Amino acid sequence: MLERLLAHRTIVAAVVVSYGTFVTLGVLSDSSQTVVYAALLPALVALVAVLDARRPFPEYVLWGLALWGAMHMAGGLVSVSGDTALYNTWLLPFLRYDQLTHAIGFGFAGLAVWAYFRHDLRPGVSGTALAWFGGVGIGGLNEMIEFLLTRIVAETNVGGFENTGWDLVANFVGASAAALWVRLRADRVG
Repeated sequence: MLERLLAHRTIVAAVVVSYGTFVTLGVLSDSSQTVVYAALLPALVALVAVLDARRPFPEYVLWGLALWGAMHMAGGLVSVSGDTALYNTWLLPFLRYDQLTHAIGFGFAGLAVWAYFRHDLRPGVSGTALAWFGGVGIGGLNEMIEFLLTRIVAETNVGGFENTGWDLVANFVGASAAALWVRLRADRVG
């Protein structure tokens, strides 16, 4: 595994810098979510590192997962306009930062599932479907975790039922983009 981490020094450095920056911001702002992010992100990074050591991911997948991690931490730990979390910021009249993070994140999660299992596919099994179901499935798991966090941590910025619905829509969009990527490009790019 150390060999794979050394092979991706730039990505590892970017993850360490973003992690350190956002945990520091969370501590300085006294955010109750800092502990959750500080524990969760290293566990997810370790999982990706272990999986990458077994079956190397394409570099674009690792960069996408790193971007997602940074966006996720920023969304929950950076405040804008007073005490409003970045997650709740409207980027466009129809798009919040949270939804963009979900679309990007679960798109790359779908690509990671496809990249990990693509060599195991039997004839007639669609890599496109694997990417889509991977992104949607991990997205659904995330929504369950977010729900459970609302039962444990008072301030989560997760939102209510409507937010969960829009998160699922964004997860669907991201997973669909990943499936389209696999269908049109991935076999040529690797």
